[in-house]
Amino acid sequence: MSDPIFEQLLTQTCTIKRRSKGSEDKWGSKTETISSIASDVPCLIQASYEVLEFDVRGQKQTANFFAYFKIDTDIEVDDIVVFDGQDYVVLGVEDAGGQGHHLEVPLRNLENKDE
Repeated sequence: MSDPIFEQLLTQTCTIKRRSKGSEDKWGSKTETISSIASDVPCLIQASYEVLEFDVRGQKQTANFFAYFKIDTDIEVDDIVVFDGQDYVVLGVEDAGGQGHHLEVPLRNLENKDE
């Protein structure tokens, strides 16, 4: 469902990157590549004042930002959102209110870009 009023609130744009597993290296670990899947994606990213914990890739992580996207945005848990020179990892993707209106995405900023 398109909502032009809501879309006007998405005053920022970001890039979404996705991790993918490749072949095994000489130690038997899967190699990982990170590729950009979309750029200039309309969004709104805000600091979170709630403490929310998520289990991502087997680790407990705390969300310190929230992003809002159009409902049809291709974004998944463990994707990386790049906004204003900062990388954020996606900890969850929720259809806010379950009404097919918009996505609410908890984020954790990455201090180390190699993470």
